Amino acid sequence: MPDNARFRWITPGRGLAALAAIAVIAAAIWFLVLPHFTLRHESKIPLGNGRLGAACGNPGVAYTSAHPFAGPSPHSVEVFEKYGKSYINAGATLPDSWNAPTHADVRLVLCLEKVGTDGEMDNVSCKYGNRQLPSGPQLSKPMDKTIYRATLRELRTHRRLSQVTLTGEDGTCPGSVSLSDSDPTLDSHPSKAQLLQAFGRYAGTF
Repeated sequence: MPDNARFRWITPGRGLAALAAIAVIAAAIWFLVLPHFTLRHESKIPLGNGRLGAACGNPGVAYTSAHPFAGPSPHSVEVFEKYGKSYINAGATLPDSWNAPTHADVRLVLCLEKVGTDGEMDNVSCKYGNRQLPSGPQLSKPMDKTIYRATLRELRTHRRLSQVTLTGEDGTCPGSVSLSDSDPTLDSHPSKAQLLQAFGRYAGTF
């Protein structure tokens, strides 16, 4: 028996079917994996509070119909903070001139990511009661001096304009906390003065 008789030849039909199957699998992997590594472009700005958090992601989303970062300041800003893998509306208070009249007027997004703490704030203790048990015991939580990586991006292009590290100096207590929150402390946030100093040249200085 010749040596090549031991090999089984693939017929043209089977070969094409195998290639087609490989192409389908490759396409599926491409569409599943690619969005996690490439910047997405969307023309429609989502309406509703906190719907622009995807603009802070990495690689994130560029909302191409947003107003460009151009012309005289102030430029409207929306601020988000990273929780888990998502960015949601942050507790930081923006300078008045940075607030957008509507979501369609937002030009910049400020993205805060917690990177550490520097002890606790002096003389800050936030006390909370149970609305269903007003006479019950109070919950008391101290506040950390929370350190953030703060990144300012243009909403239209996702372009990074500036990135700094800030230790939050605003010790304002949140209006409420979840009873299921197991974190023994709360986070401070960057103050208006800190934000103006860090990003005023981009968004406006008043």
